[in-house]
Amino acid sequence: MLIGLLGLWAPQSYAQNSKVTFGKNRVQYKAFRWRVLSTANFNVYYYDNGARMANFAALFLEDQFDRITDLLGYTPYAKTKVFVYNSVTDLQQSNVGLDKDFVGNGGKTNFFKAQVEVPYTGNETRFKRELKLGISQMFINEMMFGGSLKDMLQSSYIGSFPEWFLEGAAAYVAEGWSEDMDNYMRDLFIHRKRRNPNITSGQEAIYVGQSVWNFIAEKYSKTNISNILNLARIIRNEKNSISSSLGVRYRQFMRAWRNYYRDLSNLAKEGTEEAPKDFSVRRRNPKKYLYNHVKISPDGKFIAYSENRNGKFCVIVKDLTTKKRKIIYKGGYHAIYQRFDNNIPLIGWQDERRLAIVYAHKGETKLTVYDVLRKKRTFERVWFFFNHITSFDISRDGKHLVMSADRKNDVKIKAGQNDLYTFDLDNSILKKLTDDWYDDMNPTFVGNSNKKILFSSNRPSDSLKRVTAQQTGNFDMNTENFDIFIYDPTVSKQALQRVTYTPDKEVEPTLLNRNTLLYLNDETGIYQLYKHNLRTGKVTQLTNYSQSIEAFDVNNFTKGLGFLTLRKGRYYVNYKSNFDFNQTPSNVFQTLRKEMLNKRYSTNNINNKTKFPVININNNTSDTTKNIGYADDEVNTDDYQFDPEVIKEIQKKAGIIDKIVNKATDTTNKKEKKVKVKGPYDYEPRFRTENVTSTVEIDPLRGWGVVLKIAMSDMLENHKINAGLLFITDLRSSTFFGEYQYLGGRFDYKFRYEKANIFINQDPVSQRYTRNNLEATIAYPFTNLSRISVTPLYTVTQFTNLRPQASALAQPEVNVNYGGLRMEYVFDNTVSRGLNMLMGTRIKAKFENFFGVGAALESFNKFTVEFRRYTQIHRDLIFATRISYGQFGGNAPKSFLLGGMDNWIFNQTDGGGADNPLAVTSSEQNNSDLLFTEFVTSMRGFNYNKLSGTNYILGNFELRLPIVKYLFGKRITSNFFKNLQFIGFFDVGSAWTGPSPLNEENSLNTRNIGGPQSPFKATVTDFKDPFISSYGVGVRTMLLGYYAKLDVAWGIEDGLVAPKPKFYITFGNDF
Repeated sequence: MLIGLLGLWAPQSYAQNSKVTFGKNRVQYKAFRWRVLSTANFNVYYYDNGARMANFAALFLEDQFDRITDLLGYTPYAKTKVFVYNSVTDLQQSNVGLDKDFVGNGGKTNFFKAQVEVPYTGNETRFKRELKLGISQMFINEMMFGGSLKDMLQSSYIGSFPEWFLEGAAAYVAEGWSEDMDNYMRDLFIHRKRRNPNITSGQEAIYVGQSVWNFIAEKYSKTNISNILNLARIIRNEKNSISSSLGVRYRQFMRAWRNYYRDLSNLAKEGTEEAPKDFSVRRRNPKKYLYNHVKISPDGKFIAYSENRNGKFCVIVKDLTTKKRKIIYKGGYHAIYQRFDNNIPLIGWQDERRLAIVYAHKGETKLTVYDVLRKKRTFERVWFFFNHITSFDISRDGKHLVMSADRKNDVKIKAGQNDLYTFDLDNSILKKLTDDWYDDMNPTFVGNSNKKILFSSNRPSDSLKRVTAQQTGNFDMNTENFDIFIYDPTVSKQALQRVTYTPDKEVEPTLLNRNTLLYLNDETGIYQLYKHNLRTGKVTQLTNYSQSIEAFDVNNFTKGLGFLTLRKGRYYVNYKSNFDFNQTPSNVFQTLRKEMLNKRYSTNNINNKTKFPVININNNTSDTTKNIGYADDEVNTDDYQFDPEVIKEIQKKAGIIDKIVNKATDTTNKKEKKVKVKGPYDYEPRFRTENVTSTVEIDPLRGWGVVLKIAMSDMLENHKINAGLLFITDLRSSTFFGEYQYLGGRFDYKFRYEKANIFINQDPVSQRYTRNNLEATIAYPFTNLSRISVTPLYTVTQFTNLRPQASALAQPEVNVNYGGLRMEYVFDNTVSRGLNMLMGTRIKAKFENFFGVGAALESFNKFTVEFRRYTQIHRDLIFATRISYGQFGGNAPKSFLLGGMDNWIFNQTDGGGADNPLAVTSSEQNNSDLLFTEFVTSMRGFNYNKLSGTNYILGNFELRLPIVKYLFGKRITSNFFKNLQFIGFFDVGSAWTGPSPLNEENSLNTRNIGGPQSPFKATVTDFKDPFISSYGVGVRTMLLGYYAKLDVAWGIEDGLVAPKPKFYITFGNDF
């Protein structure tokens, strides 16, 4: 947990300038006690009860190591460090990578870290995907940016690759031609016109990039993947590496890629149909809300769903008659540059008007039940013993829950193991139904029973067997195949009843009525809705849509169907009333991906759906048993019938299916190897260099200087050390700082020492001013976006006359000691869309109090507040607003100096008149206020110190247009053109002492005539405009490693526009 970017030092000039740091936070709700397991190629770190997950990860990663490195053509230099988190919620508390959006100027070399953080996401199947993707990303990044010091330096100065190229490669290495990618590309080419990978970002860039690498593998063979990546590593250009490796021009290659997926999509468009619907809960989804579940109330009057945007979600209930929507609950928080769990919240109806919601709150799993009509909470419970709940259902009587979950917080619990649990709400009794490594998903109660449960599982057998804590799990098996089972303890507690048995995935079983089971099946390569007659065993495909159904729910009374699909790159919750559950599509389309997988994994062709035992699951009586345990003499009242002919059919085809499934488990003929796992050992923090930065700084008072900074931390970035040195070109003025941060708890701590020197040598003045500052900060983050901090500090200032009068034997040094306190509040939810392209809001309020120790007349305080807002106008056109205010107070208030810009190369400073706070006329004059005086920028059109006073207010308004990106949207290899940005701006501000500038007697309007010896004294009041302003245009871009800015401004004073513009050449980000 960090104090945002305060740990990233922005060199302070003395006098100070108005640079303001903001930054985000990580909130840690618990302590992590890390341990490590070691194998030949990996060090796997875990905490608490994560030993089983870590052991599984170590074995699985070693099993995948040869496949991944052979495909990439690259072997890491050293062991890869893998940090396994028990959940995404725990991963959100990690400090790693918080300074991702910090952008500095000059040369910055980031030292590559061969480590990856992987969360356990609720079941073994997903966990394997997480491990493969995380390791693939890390290997590729190390390959490109961090294999050696040469690679690190090269990547720092030459540039990087587009997101689709590297992230897409990692996705392909991890998952190949995945169903999700196939579904996304089908939607892209059917419903949209965007075809250029270079204009994509985020998840779209990953899918598009994955499709490009899949095209290379299918068209040119997988061996070319390593050729392209290794050539790109050398020449740092993805276009040339693709064209040289494949022997075709890049444009020709991209045209072939587009044609390939366009033809596949056209086939799908002709062979499928658009999903019919009465309405979608949103007509458009420009904010890219994510939807995960949809539930129709038992009486069919309401549809419930959740909207999730970057981790902040709300649960909504929509009246299907009036179409009015009502927000029932809001939770979560915006996870900026963080992973968030898109499977939460979970929802389920307890009865016709009560909705149950399962979500994560402060690191724990929480269940809340709401009355949707009154929006009143009727039940609430925190489950400290659940790590995840991936899905749940509530019995018809509303008294029992069945959950797919994994446990924590007990050494006897097998953490990282997904199983089925039932929970009695009245008696708070928890019972575990399954206890093995297989994933048991989407449980639902059967009819009125609170015992009989339908669920989807990747188990190959219908036997229930307990596993021990020492067993390693299915790390070397293919567990992607899911079938549907029934658990009924009244029949057997040691065996399940298998409902389906196919080489495909059957998920989300839902009962339409007592004889009809509905579920999703990917038999065609697209998840379609299937109907299974439990009496006859007949299976019917109900839909033939062009896009997969991601989730669904039905209501038998209204024949309503709620379902979730992808359209135009966005997810939508749709509703169709009076859906015909007896329909059969006129055509059944199968994707090329599915056809190729079937050919690769089996020489046998199954044309017909496997039949199943006849199961009658009718149960018209309510089960009133409160205790979950069952006596041995309990009788099953359900009528199960088994058709002998169907049993023969399933036995006949079971052998065929087994061959397909077993062959799919090993497609690479990899050699068996014995993996040795050593440990566990305790984690010991060891510091390493994060980055080294060298840059140029222009101090408004001291002039040009060179900044050198170094940042170090441990692997988890809980302990951080930062140090920096600013050399001024006079070789006598300087600034040095060093700080240590501990960030491993609910509070953040920082200890900092800083020393600054100002040397003035302008005949007849020769002086040195020194400030030593020691401070300790404690910060409390409210969320990942806001925090409050308190800093006790001790400051010593020293004035030295280096040219004392000849008559004096010695000129003593003048020291002033201050004790002080600083309090800050920071809010920052900005997201970077590119260099100097932020979106969001930043707020910072700060109060500082310095009280003179033994010198009360030297005491002063300062209050500042700053607000920044970055608003998207259209695409990458952004309107940026900044409003700031500051005030010095106390017995010895200091001054704000308004005018100019930060890092102004050819800067000029105004004299400021008789009250000039920068004036030093003799060596004997002690102007130690220079150590606290603050330059306020940007006020273009004027020099430094145009106005000064103990108060200031400033407004900056900029319209920012990244011209090349906005017009063309393509990746440009040149940093100059890629970051080229034009702006129009307007600045307005004032600085004053005493009454408000709107008062006629303010310091700007009032002049005193007559000195102390003059017999005539008068006060003259002028009627000047207290505000100065300016307007103009500017251009920004990267130049020699610096973000250079050229601004042309016309100043406005007393309503008169300056006849000539003023030019500013500066460097630095933002305002």
